[in-house]
Amino acid sequence: MQMLECFKSNPLPERKSLGYWSILSIAIGGMVGGGIFAVLGLAAQLAHGGTPVAFALAGIVALTTSYSYARLSVTFPCRGGTVEFLNQAFGPGLITGGLNKQ
Repeated sequence: MQMLECFKSNPLPERKSLGYWSILSIAIGGMVGGGIFAVLGLAAQLAHGGTPVAFALAGIVALTTSYSYARLSVTFPCRGGTVEFLNQAFGPGLITGGLNKQ
């Protein structure tokens, strides 16, 4: 198997890894803090009785997104996150920077 380009120029240092429960706690904390406390009132106002359904759909989208990032991180284990994924998909350049705009 051919070594990825990023490892040739920038090897990753050895680090401590996070365990399953640490990652799960961080994910749940981020969802609860950012999703429920910040937007619950607005969600109830907009969705009326469908608020639980809206939160369930948002949870499914969040799980799909996190699964995609996890698979990309395993496939391209380099520093850079989204930028590295876009560079691998489209090559470095102006288009990659435009797609990464947040």
